[in-house]
Amino acid sequence: LTLALGIGATTAVFGIVDAVLLRPLPYPAPDRLVRLYQGDRHSGTTREGFSTPDFLDLRERSRTLEGAAAFRTRPMALGGEEAERVSATHTSHELFPLLGASPLLGRAYDAAEDSPGGEPVVVLGERLWRRRFGADPAILGRTVLLDDRAHVVVGVLPADFAFPSAETDLWVPLRAAPTSAPRGVHDLGVVARLAPGATLDGARRELATIAADLEAEHPADNEGRDFLAVPLRDALVGDVRPRLLLLLGATALVLLVACANVAHLLLARATTRSREVAVRTALGATRGRLARQFTVEALVLSLL
Repeated sequence: LTLALGIGATTAVFGIVDAVLLRPLPYPAPDRLVRLYQGDRHSGTTREGFSTPDFLDLRERSRTLEGAAAFRTRPMALGGEEAERVSATHTSHELFPLLGASPLLGRAYDAAEDSPGGEPVVVLGERLWRRRFGADPAILGRTVLLDDRAHVVVGVLPADFAFPSAETDLWVPLRAAPTSAPRGVHDLGVVARLAPGATLDGARRELATIAADLEAEHPADNEGRDFLAVPLRDALVGDVRPRLLLLLGATALVLLVACANVAHLLLARATTRSREVAVRTALGATRGRLARQFTVEALVLSLL
Protein backbone atom coordinates (compact mmCIF):
# COMPACT_ATOMS: atom_id res chain seq x y z
CA LEU A 1 0.00 0.00 0.00
CA THR A 2 2.85 2.38 0.87
CA LEU A 3 4.54 1.61 -2.44
CA ALA A 4 1.32 2.15 -4.37
CA LEU A 5 0.75 5.50 -2.64
CA GLY A 6 4.33 6.54 -3.36
CA ILE A 7 4.02 5.65 -7.04
CA GLY A 8 0.67 7.41 -7.32
CA ALA A 9 1.91 10.58 -5.64
CA THR A 10 5.10 10.72 -7.69
CA THR A 11 3.20 10.14 -10.94
CA ALA A 12 0.68 12.86 -10.14
CA VAL A 13 3.32 15.41 -9.19
CA PHE A 14 5.47 14.55 -12.21
CA GLY A 15 2.42 15.09 -14.43
CA ILE A 16 2.08 18.61 -13.01
CA VAL A 17 5.81 19.31 -13.37
CA ASP A 18 5.72 18.03 -16.97
CA ALA A 19 2.77 20.23 -17.88
CA VAL A 20 4.12 23.36 -16.16
CA LEU A 21 7.91 23.15 -16.46
CA LEU A 22 8.90 20.60 -19.10
CA ARG A 23 6.31 20.69 -21.86
CA PRO A 24 6.89 23.52 -24.38
CA LEU A 25 4.38 26.36 -24.48
CA PRO A 26 1.63 25.84 -27.10
CA TYR A 27 2.89 28.62 -29.35
CA PRO A 28 5.20 28.64 -32.40
CA ALA A 29 8.90 29.02 -31.40
CA PRO A 30 7.99 29.56 -27.72
CA ASP A 31 11.63 30.16 -26.77
CA ARG A 32 11.50 33.42 -28.78
CA LEU A 33 8.59 34.82 -26.74
CA VAL A 34 9.23 37.28 -23.92
CA ARG A 35 7.11 39.09 -21.38
CA LEU A 36 7.93 42.77 -20.97
CA TYR A 37 7.62 44.73 -17.74
CA GLN A 38 8.38 48.17 -16.44
CA GLY A 39 10.40 48.71 -13.30
CA ASP A 40 10.81 51.64 -10.94
CA ARG A 41 14.28 52.28 -9.56
CA HIS A 42 12.87 54.51 -6.83
CA SER A 43 10.43 51.98 -5.38
CA GLY A 44 12.47 48.90 -6.31
CA THR A 45 9.60 47.23 -8.19
CA THR A 46 10.56 45.20 -11.26
CA ARG A 47 7.33 43.80 -12.69
CA GLU A 48 4.91 46.64 -13.24
CA GLY A 49 2.65 46.98 -16.24
CA PHE A 50 3.22 49.32 -19.17
CA SER A 51 1.47 52.59 -19.75
CA THR A 52 -0.23 52.91 -23.12
CA PRO A 53 2.07 55.70 -24.43
CA ASP A 54 5.18 53.81 -23.31
CA PHE A 55 3.97 50.66 -25.08
CA LEU A 56 3.32 52.55 -28.32
CA ASP A 57 6.73 54.22 -28.17
CA LEU A 58 8.44 50.91 -27.48
CA ARG A 59 6.67 49.18 -30.36
CA GLU A 60 7.67 51.97 -32.74
CA ARG A 61 11.33 52.22 -31.70
CA SER A 62 12.35 48.61 -31.07
CA ARG A 63 14.30 46.70 -33.72
CA THR A 64 15.11 43.58 -31.71
CA LEU A 65 11.42 42.74 -31.29
CA GLU A 66 9.61 41.25 -34.27
CA GLY A 67 6.28 42.18 -32.74
CA ALA A 68 4.73 43.25 -29.45
CA ALA A 69 1.16 43.08 -28.19
CA ALA A 70 -0.51 44.67 -25.19
CA PHE A 71 -3.42 43.33 -23.18
CA ARG A 72 -5.59 44.13 -20.19
CA THR A 73 -8.08 41.79 -18.53
CA ARG A 74 -11.21 42.89 -16.72
CA PRO A 75 -14.76 41.56 -16.28
CA MET A 76 -17.52 42.61 -18.63
CA ALA A 77 -21.28 42.07 -18.59
CA LEU A 78 -22.49 39.73 -21.32
CA GLY A 79 -26.12 40.57 -21.96
CA GLY A 80 -28.98 38.44 -23.17
CA GLU A 81 -31.78 36.44 -21.58
CA GLU A 82 -29.38 35.42 -18.80
CA ALA A 83 -26.83 38.18 -18.28
CA GLU A 84 -23.53 37.15 -16.73
CA ARG A 85 -20.10 38.46 -15.89
CA VAL A 86 -17.33 37.16 -18.15
CA SER A 87 -13.57 37.55 -18.14
CA ALA A 88 -12.69 39.74 -21.11
CA THR A 89 -9.20 40.48 -22.38
CA HIS A 90 -8.73 43.75 -24.25
CA THR A 91 -5.77 43.17 -26.52
CA SER A 92 -4.08 44.72 -29.51
CA HIS A 93 -4.60 42.87 -32.78
CA GLU A 94 -0.92 41.81 -32.92
CA LEU A 95 -1.46 39.25 -30.16
CA PHE A 96 -3.07 36.59 -32.35
CA PRO A 97 -0.42 36.31 -35.10
CA LEU A 98 2.27 36.79 -32.45
CA LEU A 99 1.11 33.65 -30.62
CA GLY A 100 0.05 31.74 -33.74
CA ALA A 101 -3.63 31.64 -32.83
CA SER A 102 -5.72 29.61 -35.28
CA PRO A 103 -9.47 30.29 -34.85
CA LEU A 104 -11.95 27.44 -34.85
CA LEU A 105 -14.39 29.69 -36.67
CA GLY A 106 -14.00 32.98 -38.45
CA ARG A 107 -11.00 35.18 -37.78
CA ALA A 108 -9.36 37.47 -35.28
CA TYR A 109 -9.91 41.20 -35.48
CA ASP A 110 -7.61 43.34 -37.62
CA ALA A 111 -5.77 46.66 -37.32
CA ALA A 112 -8.76 48.69 -38.54
CA GLU A 113 -11.06 47.19 -35.89
CA ASP A 114 -8.34 47.70 -33.28
CA SER A 115 -7.97 51.40 -34.07
CA PRO A 116 -9.86 54.15 -32.21
CA GLY A 117 -13.32 54.43 -33.68
CA GLY A 118 -13.18 50.95 -35.20
CA GLU A 119 -16.20 48.67 -35.38
CA PRO A 120 -16.89 46.98 -32.02
CA VAL A 121 -16.14 43.29 -32.52
CA VAL A 122 -15.47 40.32 -30.27
CA VAL A 123 -13.71 36.95 -30.51
CA LEU A 124 -15.24 34.26 -28.30
CA GLY A 125 -13.44 31.50 -26.46
CA GLU A 126 -14.49 27.95 -27.27
CA ARG A 127 -15.76 27.19 -23.76
CA LEU A 128 -18.00 30.25 -23.69
CA TRP A 129 -19.16 29.51 -27.25
CA ARG A 130 -20.18 25.98 -26.31
CA ARG A 131 -21.68 26.83 -22.92
CA ARG A 132 -23.56 30.01 -23.77
CA PHE A 133 -24.28 29.61 -27.50
CA GLY A 134 -24.53 25.81 -27.81
CA ALA A 135 -21.56 25.65 -30.22
CA ASP A 136 -23.72 27.24 -32.90
CA PRO A 137 -21.59 27.62 -36.07
CA ALA A 138 -23.88 30.44 -37.17
CA ILE A 139 -22.56 32.62 -34.34
CA LEU A 140 -20.35 34.52 -36.79
CA GLY A 141 -21.84 37.88 -37.65
CA ARG A 142 -24.26 37.82 -34.74
CA THR A 143 -24.40 40.70 -32.29
CA VAL A 144 -23.86 40.27 -28.57
CA LEU A 145 -24.12 42.87 -25.83
CA LEU A 146 -20.99 43.60 -23.80
CA ASP A 147 -21.44 46.25 -21.12
CA ASP A 148 -24.66 47.24 -22.92
CA ARG A 149 -22.82 47.87 -26.20
CA ALA A 150 -23.38 45.78 -29.33
CA HIS A 151 -20.37 43.79 -30.56
CA VAL A 152 -20.22 41.68 -33.71
CA VAL A 153 -18.79 38.17 -33.28
CA VAL A 154 -16.01 37.68 -35.84
CA GLY A 155 -14.37 34.49 -34.59
CA VAL A 156 -14.05 31.68 -32.04
CA LEU A 157 -10.69 30.64 -30.58
CA PRO A 158 -10.01 27.06 -29.43
CA ALA A 159 -9.88 26.19 -25.76
CA ASP A 160 -6.13 25.51 -25.87
CA PHE A 161 -5.50 29.20 -26.63
CA ALA A 162 -5.44 30.11 -22.95
CA PHE A 163 -3.91 33.56 -22.98
CA PRO A 164 -3.40 35.38 -20.77
CA SER A 165 -5.10 32.72 -18.62
CA ALA A 166 -7.43 29.75 -18.91
CA GLU A 167 -10.20 31.88 -17.37
CA THR A 168 -10.39 34.22 -20.36
CA ASP A 169 -13.82 33.98 -22.00
CA LEU A 170 -13.45 36.43 -24.88
CA TRP A 171 -11.18 39.00 -26.52
CA VAL A 172 -12.03 42.53 -27.68
CA PRO A 173 -9.87 45.20 -29.35
CA LEU A 174 -7.71 47.29 -27.02
CA ARG A 175 -7.67 50.32 -29.39
CA ALA A 176 -4.53 51.76 -27.85
CA ALA A 177 -3.72 55.35 -28.79
CA PRO A 178 -1.29 57.92 -27.34
CA THR A 179 -4.24 59.68 -25.71
CA SER A 180 -6.01 56.51 -24.48
CA ALA A 181 -4.54 56.80 -20.99
CA PRO A 182 -1.99 58.97 -19.18
CA ARG A 183 1.67 57.96 -19.35
CA GLY A 184 1.65 57.52 -15.60
CA VAL A 185 -1.03 54.78 -15.61
CA HIS A 186 0.65 51.38 -15.86
CA ASP A 187 -2.07 48.80 -16.46
CA LEU A 188 -1.01 46.94 -19.63
CA GLY A 189 0.61 43.56 -19.92
CA VAL A 190 2.98 43.23 -22.86
CA VAL A 191 4.18 40.10 -24.67
CA ALA A 192 6.66 40.21 -27.56
CA ARG A 193 8.61 37.99 -29.93
CA LEU A 194 12.32 38.39 -30.57
CA ALA A 195 13.23 39.32 -34.13
CA PRO A 196 15.20 36.77 -36.22
CA GLY A 197 18.83 36.89 -35.16
CA ALA A 198 18.09 38.91 -32.02
CA THR A 199 19.06 37.60 -28.59
CA LEU A 200 17.48 38.18 -25.22
CA ASP A 201 20.57 40.05 -24.00
CA GLY A 202 20.52 42.23 -27.12
CA ALA A 203 16.83 42.99 -26.59
CA ARG A 204 17.50 43.91 -22.97
CA ARG A 205 20.23 46.34 -23.99
CA GLU A 206 17.94 47.96 -26.54
CA LEU A 207 15.11 48.18 -23.99
CA ALA A 208 17.45 49.93 -21.56
CA THR A 209 18.33 52.47 -24.25
CA ILE A 210 14.68 53.12 -25.14
CA ALA A 211 13.77 53.47 -21.45
CA ALA A 212 16.57 56.00 -20.94
CA ASP A 213 15.42 57.99 -23.97
CA LEU A 214 11.81 58.07 -22.74
CA GLU A 215 13.00 59.05 -19.27
CA ALA A 216 14.79 62.04 -20.77
CA GLU A 217 11.82 62.97 -22.95
CA HIS A 218 9.15 62.55 -20.25
CA PRO A 219 10.85 63.15 -16.88
CA ALA A 220 7.61 63.87 -15.06
CA ASP A 221 6.20 60.38 -15.71
CA ASN A 222 9.21 58.22 -16.62
CA GLU A 223 11.83 59.24 -14.11
CA GLY A 224 13.44 56.09 -12.75
CA ARG A 225 11.53 53.87 -15.17
CA ASP A 226 13.20 50.77 -16.66
CA PHE A 227 12.06 48.24 -19.24
CA LEU A 228 12.63 44.56 -18.50
CA ALA A 229 12.34 41.40 -20.63
CA VAL A 230 11.71 37.93 -19.17
CA PRO A 231 11.24 34.67 -21.11
CA LEU A 232 7.51 34.03 -21.32
CA ARG A 233 7.76 30.62 -19.65
CA ASP A 234 9.58 32.13 -16.66
CA ALA A 235 6.95 34.86 -16.43
CA LEU A 236 4.11 32.33 -16.48
CA VAL A 237 5.73 29.92 -14.02
CA GLY A 238 7.06 32.59 -11.66
CA ASP A 239 7.74 31.37 -8.13
CA VAL A 240 6.02 28.04 -8.78
CA ARG A 241 9.15 26.36 -10.26
CA PRO A 242 11.15 25.85 -7.01
CA ARG A 243 8.03 24.78 -5.13
CA LEU A 244 7.11 22.18 -7.74
CA LEU A 245 10.66 20.83 -7.87
CA LEU A 246 10.72 20.62 -4.08
CA LEU A 247 7.38 18.78 -4.09
CA LEU A 248 8.64 16.39 -6.77
CA GLY A 249 11.76 15.68 -4.74
CA ALA A 250 9.70 15.03 -1.61
CA THR A 251 7.37 12.58 -3.36
CA ALA A 252 10.33 10.85 -5.01
CA LEU A 253 11.88 10.44 -1.56
CA VAL A 254 8.64 8.87 -0.31
CA LEU A 255 8.74 6.49 -3.28
CA LEU A 256 12.37 5.62 -2.53
CA VAL A 257 11.54 4.86 1.12
CA ALA A 258 8.61 2.70 0.00
CA CYS A 259 10.84 0.79 -2.43
CA ALA A 260 13.41 0.23 0.33
CA ASN A 261 10.71 -1.08 2.67
CA VAL A 262 9.45 -3.52 0.03
CA ALA A 263 13.01 -4.66 -0.69
CA HIS A 264 13.58 -5.33 3.00
CA LEU A 265 10.34 -7.31 3.19
CA LEU A 266 11.39 -9.42 0.18
CA LEU A 267 14.81 -10.08 1.72
CA ALA A 268 13.22 -11.06 5.02
CA ARG A 269 10.80 -13.36 3.21
CA ALA A 270 13.64 -14.92 1.27
CA THR A 271 15.48 -15.63 4.55
CA THR A 272 12.47 -17.45 5.97
CA ARG A 273 12.31 -19.59 2.80
CA SER A 274 15.85 -20.97 3.16
CA ARG A 275 14.49 -24.42 4.07
CA GLU A 276 12.19 -24.38 1.03
CA VAL A 277 15.15 -23.47 -1.20
CA ALA A 278 17.21 -26.31 0.28
CA VAL A 279 14.43 -28.81 -0.40
CA ARG A 280 14.00 -27.59 -4.00
CA THR A 281 17.74 -27.80 -4.56
CA ALA A 282 17.83 -31.35 -3.18
CA LEU A 283 15.05 -32.29 -5.59
CA GLY A 284 17.16 -31.05 -8.51
CA ALA A 285 16.15 -27.40 -8.97
CA THR A 286 18.95 -25.38 -10.54
CA ARG A 287 20.00 -21.89 -9.49
CA GLY A 288 18.54 -20.52 -12.73
CA ARG A 289 15.19 -22.18 -12.04
CA LEU A 290 15.08 -20.73 -8.52
CA ALA A 291 16.10 -17.29 -9.79
CA ARG A 292 13.31 -17.36 -12.38
CA GLN A 293 10.77 -18.30 -9.74
CA PHE A 294 11.75 -15.46 -7.40
CA THR A 295 11.90 -13.01 -10.31
CA VAL A 296 8.38 -13.94 -11.43
CA GLU A 297 7.10 -13.50 -7.88
CA ALA A 298 8.74 -10.08 -7.65
CA LEU A 299 7.32 -9.03 -11.04
CA VAL A 300 3.80 -10.06 -10.02
CA LEU A 301 4.17 -7.94 -6.88
CA SER A 302 5.51 -5.01 -8.92
CA LEU A 303 2.60 -5.22 -11.40
CA LEU A 304 0.11 -5.22 -8.55
